[in-house]
Amino acid sequence: VSAGLVVFGRRVPVPGVELVTWADDPKRAPLVTDGRTRLRAPTAIVLHTSRGAVGGVREGSRPSTQAERLARYQASTARDVSWHLTVDTDGTVLQQCDLSSWMAWHASSANGWTIGVECVQHPDSGDLWTVQLDALVRVCDSVCSVLQIPRTVPVDASGRPHSGVVRAWQERSEGGRGERFSGLVGHRNLTRQRGPGDPGDAVFEALLRAGYSGALVPA
Repeated sequence: VSAGLVVFGRRVPVPGVELVTWADDPKRAPLVTDGRTRLRAPTAIVLHTSRGAVGGVREGSRPSTQAERLARYQASTARDVSWHLTVDTDGTVLQQCDLSSWMAWHASSANGWTIGVECVQHPDSGDLWTVQLDALVRVCDSVCSVLQIPRTVPVDASGRPHSGVVRAWQERSEGGRGERFSGLVGHRNLTRQRGPGDPGDAVFEALLRAGYSGALVPA
């Protein structure tokens, strides 16, 4: 049974999810060193996909050790890259740094006040699985609860997930305003360097079905 997420150095349960942290098994979820100590509390979650590809959703789960491979990669690569949580296609979740005290390098200027969550995709199609999305929702529920992050996702006027860049949050280097936000957003909403598949509509649709609110993006 998982002891839960590490937040403020304490454990936060995530019912129904197999969650492994560096404190539980440093071989499966080695502690990341890229990044630095936070200067401000996180107010948002940035959702990513491993391939950034537009894919579908398949029923059930897919056996996988890709989360472990990604965990080893981000703990050993010379690149400046890191994120907090990885959700695999079998519903397993790995955590590699404290959500509250460590700033990971996953979303450029938004790093300082965000938590990075990576969803593993099928290596060929970019698909996700229903068990995986259920685990993601449960993890986000626990994170939002303990850190008081609003359960909101960006939507357009029709109520659909907003797939494009939001200038208010976009990188200043790209002509955006780089403003701080609260809630859950996609990497695709922050930069032109990522497409609509990072993380794709399915992730946000799962959150909306679970009761998260849709918030119209800033004009």
